Amino acid sequence: MNNSKGKKIHLRICILLAVLTITSSLGRSVASVATAVSAVKDVKPFNTIDIPISTHLLAGAVARGVSIFLLYPLDTLKTRFQMSPSAAANLPQLSLSVLYRGVFGSLIGQIPYGMLTFGTYEVYKVMLLSRIFPISSPTDLQLLAVFVVAAVLGDLSGSFWLCPSEVIKQQIQCGNYPSILTALRGTLYRGNTFIGFGGLYKGYIGQISRDVPFRALQLPSYELVKKWYIRNFATILAADKFTSVARTLSPLENLLIGIVAGSFSAALTTPLDVLKTRMMTTGKDKANASPQSVWSVLLQLYRSEGFSGLFAGLLPRVIYIGPSAGLFFLVFEAVKLYCRPNPAVP
Repeated sequence: MNNSKGKKIHLRICILLAVLTITSSLGRSVASVATAVSAVKDVKPFNTIDIPISTHLLAGAVARGVSIFLLYPLDTLKTRFQMSPSAAANLPQLSLSVLYRGVFGSLIGQIPYGMLTFGTYEVYKVMLLSRIFPISSPTDLQLLAVFVVAAVLGDLSGSFWLCPSEVIKQQIQCGNYPSILTALRGTLYRGNTFIGFGGLYKGYIGQISRDVPFRALQLPSYELVKKWYIRNFATILAADKFTSVARTLSPLENLLIGIVAGSFSAALTTPLDVLKTRMMTTGKDKANASPQSVWSVLLQLYRSEGFSGLFAGLLPRVIYIGPSAGLFFLVFEAVKLYCRPNPAVP
């Protein structure tokens, strides 16, 4: 029994190492492409610190992994609140092992997703700013538009990797399957017949319908709140004693700014999260059925549970996403600062 358990742990460690290796390779590939594109112009983008693209990718991966693991139990509770009443009736009692059920599969998806989404967001942001505003400074409205477009493109870049892990994670969280391997087999096979990879993308439209608006709110919110905070509370006199310069924000400041941006975005996109959860947590008997459209799930939810059903799990979602976003940006900014060759001294 112990030998079998040891083999499972060893297998999981090998898979995680493989994912980290793939993540590193993807990071180097994206970084080399971005560097080549950025070299087209020899003009530094507006308000951009000289941080290598590879550092952004690394920061996104590390920050995503840390925030997801530490706050994973809240995500499990949120998923339970958003399940249909009939599916939730058969769930096992809560325990630490139940709260962390599916965390390994989630990290396999979330670490590369964090790298791709947040790393490429910085790439897209730099490219857009350098091409649209090579010399002049953009207005706040123009800057907001760039942040939104970069956030949408960044999230779409990571969505194809994320969806399969979300399907597997939520199937385990809602009790349809006991482990990653059984959930994967149940998704890819009908009996002993392989039915293709389409099941891994069940709810993909629901996922991007939630994640793209969320990211388009979260990242620009973080950027603008951070800019407003620096302008009003985080400037110091330069060496000449006449001009003001921005100082490096403390970890606590990055944490609080991230919590504000994350909570705001999470609350507004809760109905989209409910739709995504309902589309992905179909019971075993329907796991391989034709996927339902967003509109059919929306109508069914509204008819059975009313308007309040669209905001099921609002409080757990905000409690989870707010601190998770704060923790993410704390680690994200810390990794970028640590990896800078000559970090600025406040």
